[in-house]
Amino acid sequence: MLGHVAVALKDTPKTTDTILQFFQQRLCRAPSSLDTLIVDQLGCMALASPEGPAHDEIMRMFTIMRMFTVITVEAASAAYHHTDDKKQYRHVSGAVLNALANIAANVRGTTARLELLTRLLELFVQLRLSGERAKHKCAVLNALANIAANVRGTTARLELLTRLLELFVQLGLGGERATDRSPAPVLKASGSAGNLGVLIPVIAVLVKRLPPIRNPKPRLHKLFKDFWLYCVVMGFTAAESAMRKRE
Repeated sequence: MLGHVAVALKDTPKTTDTILQFFQQRLCRAPSSLDTLIVDQLGCMALASPEGPAHDEIMRMFTIMRMFTVITVEAASAAYHHTDDKKQYRHVSGAVLNALANIAANVRGTTARLELLTRLLELFVQLRLSGERAKHKCAVLNALANIAANVRGTTARLELLTRLLELFVQLGLGGERATDRSPAPVLKASGSAGNLGVLIPVIAVLVKRLPPIRNPKPRLHKLFKDFWLYCVVMGFTAAESAMRKRE
């Protein structure tokens, strides 16, 4: 009910902020069946666009996405810990993943989309592609793909492409350093390739929706060169590569 009130009164900042603060204080303090409902209402609040300053919308999105990031990372980490404090979020992790997918599919406005994109990219980096975390990472990846498929305008698409290529190169560089330090470089290289490989279909979806980029900015041009370098090094360009995603 409170979430619906916040959405209905989205143009009344004090009311919305008060309800958001209440949800922050209540969520997962003591595990309850109400937590799933709170997560659902937070997702609705993130999508409610006020007619006032865009700053209010972005700050609300930032606060809610920060909460969802903590829940997702902690829930994924709980699979590797046996202490109760690590398990307080596991019962709502599914609801959070659903909320992320819903936000990604329905968020409006370039600024809000880029704020959401930033939070999703940060979350993607924090999660590992193994065990319980793989489920959460796939959900974040689906949300990124949703944004890539639905973002409007060439400028916004180029901004999204730049962010995704930056993430790809960042993960490639991190994997390269980890491989150099690892006593089992083959396993490390395989894990790094997995992190990179799952991003390629998202980048492909976005590139297909862009007109030919004939005069790219120097930054974008360099990112594409680095992207291709890691694709070759990790074996993604080989038709029979085990790392290549099957259609």
